[in-house]
Amino acid sequence: MTGRRRHRNIIYDLQEKEMPRRENLHRRNMNVMRKLVCQKSSKFKMVWEKHSKYPINFEKNKLYFENYRSCYTCCGKNGVPQLLYKLPVCTPSQKIEDAIMCSVQLDKLLEEKRGWRPSLFTLTADNRLIRYDVETGELLQDVFLSVRYKFRHLSWETDPKTLLLRSVHTRHTVMARAAGISQPLLMVLAVLSVFPLEFIAMLEIDKNVFGKDVCDAMIAHSTLVVTHQNGLVKLYSFQHILEKHTIIHSKLGSECDGMQGIVGKAPLGLPCNIKLTECPPALFTVRCHSLQIGGFPWHYIISPYKASEAGSFQIYCYESQQRAVDGVLDYESSTLEPDKCLFHPDDSGRILHIGANTLRVFGIRKMDTGQTEIHKCFEIDTAHKHTPQVTNDTPSCPGMFLSSSGRIIKKRFKDLGIEPEYETLQSFDYEDDLDLIGLTVIRNENDECSKGVVSFYDNDTGTHLKDLPFEETWNEICDHTVCIDIDVIVHIVKEPSRKFHCYLYRLDRDIPDEEILEEKTFPKKRRKNTRRRTCDRNIDTEDSGSSSCHGNNVITNDDNDNSVSNGCHGNSPNANDEDIDNSASSSCVGDGS
Repeated sequence: MTGRRRHRNIIYDLQEKEMPRRENLHRRNMNVMRKLVCQKSSKFKMVWEKHSKYPINFEKNKLYFENYRSCYTCCGKNGVPQLLYKLPVCTPSQKIEDAIMCSVQLDKLLEEKRGWRPSLFTLTADNRLIRYDVETGELLQDVFLSVRYKFRHLSWETDPKTLLLRSVHTRHTVMARAAGISQPLLMVLAVLSVFPLEFIAMLEIDKNVFGKDVCDAMIAHSTLVVTHQNGLVKLYSFQHILEKHTIIHSKLGSECDGMQGIVGKAPLGLPCNIKLTECPPALFTVRCHSLQIGGFPWHYIISPYKASEAGSFQIYCYESQQRAVDGVLDYESSTLEPDKCLFHPDDSGRILHIGANTLRVFGIRKMDTGQTEIHKCFEIDTAHKHTPQVTNDTPSCPGMFLSSSGRIIKKRFKDLGIEPEYETLQSFDYEDDLDLIGLTVIRNENDECSKGVVSFYDNDTGTHLKDLPFEETWNEICDHTVCIDIDVIVHIVKEPSRKFHCYLYRLDRDIPDEEILEEKTFPKKRRKNTRRRTCDRNIDTEDSGSSSCHGNNVITNDDNDNSVSNGCHGNSPNANDEDIDNSASSSCVGDGS
């Protein structure tokens, strides 16, 4: 019974869907899709490709072309992407600078759904935040930001669900420098909540407040992160800043107190409602190149500022400010590509360490002493040496190969980049619906041809499940982006000449005719019948004996000639007597003939 439960047929899963249970129906559907994707007989087939001179983006089963002005849905006819909508042509001053798509699942239908629709937020060159409907392209909301500040960057924070807008850095003009006038303003941050869209705050990053060496700032996890030129990173509580330094409470579409105009409309835009006169108290300070916050309990990952410090990455506890036990991560590799370290996007609190050909997954646990320890959960090694075909003409020394004319050529210098005998880990993607890890690996078949392969691994154990090779050639000079969305794999290529290519693969489970033929011709096991098959015989000892078998076939015995009439295998009178006698004797069981 345990074997049947582990390797249960998908038909049983589909039948159980009809039974009323308290389980999440979406999760059960995704379990069925996971089995279909990971089956050996299933393949991903390229069904569509498109080329463009503008960047291509993929978000939530939708492809965006022409700088987010054309939207294709992947759920078109016969699985081929289909044009969903196209935005009107705009002037260069109205072009889209940045965009992000937001959606939320509702437990119940609301009477007024416009504020909760899945939306595409776009940031235009004329300083406007425009919200479009994802399915129809309808313009839902248009917010004018500011006349004074130029916003160019748009980011998303999951908890709480807010949008962060960052302006460009202000620069000193030639006339201001000549006159000796200093420019204290570095940049501006604006925060808006979504579902529905509401204005929260706008904050100026002033050098007179945060320091003259401040160079950048952002908001993440309700924390204001300020970076300085000497590698110093300071974190402040954004909630504390909102409570203590908000001077104006305003709402989109309403008049602003103390200012003339409507919030979100020209010429006022969004008011700067937070005024800092002194630097707020810092939560903590750290010197590093990069900083990431996450995990459970809260930890942060830094890249050491000094080259003399151990490891490429160090992990610290947010509460105690102490480095975790075994919290130094490093790879002993001579590749040109630097390794990466980040928190797992599945919100499990685990840590991913990605190297040139290895992915390591670490967990965080608390020890009896109160300290936290970093332990390895599993490791995925994609390094794999291909066994070349050895021939008599193949040189045995490393670094030697044959030319087209048969001459032996020896390399004087060893390549510092990708070694052609090994696979190289190109990118990482996590499919949250199927709970699968997708690793894109480069396999160099020879010096001229490279192939890309997507490998699926189990997210909990790291077990290898399947390999899916790409049909197109992998050019290592280009930038590659691989996106996985349930039964769709999108491969986006960016060439150095600013040409973009999109290849779409879809799950294909068509069984070849050869496999169907094998199933039909496969010899089936004959079931053993315990019931004895006998012929009903009526033997008359006085008259001529006659016996009858199943059906209408009757065998009669004649004294003159032992002929068989109406044989057991047919009524054809032209059949040979020898064949009929053999068939009759083989089909009838008994002593009378």
